[in-house]
Amino acid sequence: MYAIIMAGGGGTRLHPLSRPERPKPFLPLLGPISLLQATAARLPTRDITVVTDRRYERLVREQLPDADVLAEPMGRNTAAAIALATAAVDRLDDQVMLVVPADAHIDPARDSVYADVLRTAADRLATGAFGIEDPLVTLGTQVTRSATEYGYLIPRSTAREVIDGLSAY
Repeated sequence: MYAIIMAGGGGTRLHPLSRPERPKPFLPLLGPISLLQATAARLPTRDITVVTDRRYERLVREQLPDADVLAEPMGRNTAAAIALATAAVDRLDDQVMLVVPADAHIDPARDSVYADVLRTAADRLATGAFGIEDPLVTLGTQVTRSATEYGYLIPRSTAREVIDGLSAY
């Protein structure tokens, strides 16, 4: 398994705390380390590539000196960043690519649970669950309120399987 951390956005919804020269992923908003550093620390792999706007390459190298950096030639969107990573990051075809945002908040007390979920998703779901040869696995969380700024996935509940403690659809 190898990880792609997406850290290319400008964090515009968090202004004035975040600025174009130091957007949200590079700020220590929830403790002594940045959101980017917290994201990398909780991953179940040290094989990490950060996809970022070339303006932020220096910040990534300062905050995660052991990570590889893939600077986007031009910022587009999440899908374009993932497509760039699939084309540019050279790994064996049977390795699982884990893609995570740089600015997600995970309760630090649950970091190990998060890492276990990612490991299980990589080892059991992304390697042929439901008889699908090369599945795309999307992790979700239970919503607690309506939020029009986010998209929703509605699982087909009749297709539910519990795989190593994870409900999968």
